Amino acid sequence: MAKAYFNQLFEAKEGAHEPGLSIIQPRVANKDNERLLAPITKEELHKALLQMHSDKSPGYFLSSLNDTNICLIPKCENPNNMKDLRPISMCNVVYKMVVQLLANKLRGCLSKRVSEEQSAFVVGRSILENALIAIEIIHARKRKTRGNKGELTLKINISKAYDRVDWTFLRVLVNSDRVGPIQPGRGLRQRDPLSPYLFILVAGHITEANHIMEILRLYAEASGQEINMNKSEVFFSRNTSRPAQEDLSRITGIHHVLGTGTYLGLPSMVGRSKKETFTYIKDCVWKRINSWRGRPLSKAGKE
Repeated sequence: MAKAYFNQLFEAKEGAHEPGLSIIQPRVANKDNERLLAPITKEELHKALLQMHSDKSPGYFLSSLNDTNICLIPKCENPNNMKDLRPISMCNVVYKMVVQLLANKLRGCLSKRVSEEQSAFVVGRSILENALIAIEIIHARKRKTRGNKGELTLKINISKAYDRVDWTFLRVLVNSDRVGPIQPGRGLRQRDPLSPYLFILVAGHITEANHIMEILRLYAEASGQEINMNKSEVFFSRNTSRPAQEDLSRITGIHHVLGTGTYLGLPSMVGRSKKETFTYIKDCVWKRINSWRGRPLSKAGKE
């Protein structure tokens, strides 16, 4: 079951990339391009190696470098299907060093090439900026009660975003037994220093178009991503008529919500009950404090 699920998840699908990519203008300057393509120096190798965790095994550098085992970690207490399991790859430290080298090269030019609206994964920007903007937008929509022109806010969810960006070879590890191999055509490793940069380079340009649904279609075709309509939401201002709300929800295929839920881990709207809205912060702090009791133990003591 695990093999079949990940075969389908990581399978590269044919897409019409050209219509979307044709509207993207080159944004990398010749100077930056020369730096990115320059041979890797010993100093860069040394810097990347020192950025590795001290407990990582040096391993070896062979053709099997991209042959990666995946351990499935439950997302919830009682997982019922494969979607409730998070794939964690166990990569060799040499592989991670190469990735760190590429990430260091890309980091220097990202801020100049990635739109200012993309606040995550770029040095000098904070993902909380977009979260605060989203809260202000929802608040403004909620307070808008007058005028003939209604307004709406779309919350778009990307289905398995990282898993739909291409890379090479992996295996699945289930209960210490290898299941596979799986030959994927897409996917990025989460918490990989290079993955966020590759992801925002894929996702960062097409949002400048005027028609929302056409943007989403072009974005999906050009990037290989998939919009998860079941988790996407639309929030209307109060002066938007009920028939208009129903028509827009039907046309977009996105269900109407009242502004609740979360965006980037924060509540999209704060109501009168601040205690109820931010209870999760207390729960997170409590879980973090409880985890401290195991820190004085050695690695052997934690086994």
